[in-house]
Amino acid sequence: VIDLMNMVPYDAMTAGNHDFNYGVDRLVELSKRAKFPIFSDNVIKEETNEKLLNPTNRIVEKDGISIGIFGISTPETKVKSHPNNTKGYEFVDPKTTAEQEVKALKEQGADFIIALVHLGKDGSTKEAERGTIIAEVPGVDLIIDGHSHTLIPTGEKHRDAFLVQAGEYLGNIGRVDITFQDKKVENIEASMISFEDFFNDGAFSAIKENSEMAAYISKVDEENNKVMGKKVAETNLLLKGERKDVRTHQTNLGTLIGEAMIDATGADVAITNGGGIRASIPTIGEGRDITFPVEITKNHIFTTFPFENTVVMLEVSGEAIEEALNHGLSQLPAPNGGFPQVSGITYTLDGNKAKDIEINGEALDPAKTYKLATNDFLQSGGDGYEMLSGQKELASGALLSEILEVYLEGKAFDEENDLTKRVSGRTRIETALEVSKKIKEAETVIIASAYDYPDALVSGSLAAKEEAPILLVGKTLDESVKDEILRLKAKKAIIVGGEVAVSEAVEKDLKAQIEVERIKGKDRYETADKIAETTYEKTDAVILVSGEDFPDALSAVNIEKHENIPILLTPKVEVRESTKKVIEKAEAEKVYVVGGEEVVSEEAVKDFTVERIKGEDRFETALATARFVREKMEGEGDDKKVELLKNHLVLANGMDYPDALVASTLVHSNDGVLLLAEENTISGTVFKYVTDHPFQGLTVVGGEAVIALPVGNAFFETLAK
Repeated sequence: VIDLMNMVPYDAMTAGNHDFNYGVDRLVELSKRAKFPIFSDNVIKEETNEKLLNPTNRIVEKDGISIGIFGISTPETKVKSHPNNTKGYEFVDPKTTAEQEVKALKEQGADFIIALVHLGKDGSTKEAERGTIIAEVPGVDLIIDGHSHTLIPTGEKHRDAFLVQAGEYLGNIGRVDITFQDKKVENIEASMISFEDFFNDGAFSAIKENSEMAAYISKVDEENNKVMGKKVAETNLLLKGERKDVRTHQTNLGTLIGEAMIDATGADVAITNGGGIRASIPTIGEGRDITFPVEITKNHIFTTFPFENTVVMLEVSGEAIEEALNHGLSQLPAPNGGFPQVSGITYTLDGNKAKDIEINGEALDPAKTYKLATNDFLQSGGDGYEMLSGQKELASGALLSEILEVYLEGKAFDEENDLTKRVSGRTRIETALEVSKKIKEAETVIIASAYDYPDALVSGSLAAKEEAPILLVGKTLDESVKDEILRLKAKKAIIVGGEVAVSEAVEKDLKAQIEVERIKGKDRYETADKIAETTYEKTDAVILVSGEDFPDALSAVNIEKHENIPILLTPKVEVRESTKKVIEKAEAEKVYVVGGEEVVSEEAVKDFTVERIKGEDRFETALATARFVREKMEGEGDDKKVELLKNHLVLANGMDYPDALVASTLVHSNDGVLLLAEENTISGTVFKYVTDHPFQGLTVVGGEAVIALPVGNAFFETLAK
């Protein structure tokens, strides 16, 4: 990593708690290899009061401005890295150190001072050790913080200092622009370049990878993969290890590592810290598509458990177990690296305390002695588990990553039960009926072809206006459809499309039961035009999608629903005159084009004010529409609508249209968002979006043949707790 950082190159770095994971000697060694200073100005050797790292600050000249930089490491390193790693070293009060460094930099002629700190600002960081405390030191102009993984996109003013932090794991690159006038700060602004935006925004398309760095990474990956690519097991389950999960509640991966610890030691129970689990299996991330079943490799295991923590077995009292459990739960609902992931223990959570604690099915006895499997980090008081420090050690063993590998060897993890709410039928017609059954009554029903998609694609706005379900039909009218119309107590049916799409025989059968209206044009484009005219007299904008294929029109329901505007169809090369007249008559000022230039050309829409919403494929395009709606509402400051967007995720197969068509009914009735998946595969980008923006509910549309259990269950596992 130091070699890669030298290639960048950086101007300065501050050591965080995990930079101490291999001991201070290794940190000093790497600092000497670095072509830039690594700061840890508040860490001194207890015996001699010598600074751990030198130099302690730096002046960088930029356009005649002298910029002073110093760095501070979190005192929480004492408990948030293995205590043995910093034995013999003291972490001086950050504020005191900052005062000393500011004075030294001022004496060197610094015009502007940056405090590069790893202190944090969330609820799990002590007040006296937060990055905000540095703002109390006169002379600090900018605080670049870390540790708490907080995202502060535009920065925060604290007293005279400006504080920024860019989240975690290179999900973003933070940028601060400072304008000087006569060496005085005239303006300071912070912004964020997200990983997603970097790849999606055309403004960055000209940036090419660094060939030297790419070759170096490729060489390292090639060597690593000879060992790390080995298959250990396979899973049809998402084994949850995301930070927001393992630090707030028990997860299946937390239980699994606990079971492995018990298996390796013969202990009664296991407790490990959630902060020691760093990723899910399979790893969730941008661009990593997940196809079930997933091969679990050594790479997965070491990504999930990157630290050199070893398993230990201690002899402890039931009282100590209860104290440890309650210590780990004490910071709820705030995320906490010390949250206890357990096995062999069950309890009821009462606020942030455990009650009704049982050990392997029996009530915990405070006076009884138990064998506890934990890790050497907690054994030495890490994450504040001081009650485990000094307890009698019965055994010590291998790395947690190694015992997990042995425990997993050759296993297959599956989930027989469908955890999701699923709406499906044996046929596309029956699936539409099952969706309709979610509605108690309806005055009107929309009738569309089950086998000719274009008319049904644009029926969503009509269905929403009429508060009507969309029912699909074949060449004849199924008895089951008649029965559903009766159940709904519907008084009117609106047929969408001409007689080729929905036959006269179907219309005749319907008229024997109910009042019937047909909305049709000479072709699919005119039918869409007529639906738009029927539904909207005036509208600020319209959605334009290809009438030659279905995927983009499926995705457009997200914008149609939440912007309350119609969907119109167009050929690739030229928008029909009838469609242009609809746009003009509605006085629409903007046209949202869903899909790329390969489906709706720039030439076709040259006469309109256009905003194009697209992704690399149908799954990414659906995601792009969901993102568009969220970002627009957030930009407008409409918190109520943003909350509605979190309400419900509707998941359908993007490789065919029938289920996704009727899913629009659920999108409208649940204030939901439609996303698309394949039968056994999840787009990594789509999945990462859902993990970052959890929904309150999930409905999968279609049977297991279109959305397999592992895919639906994996999405279910991401729902907000």
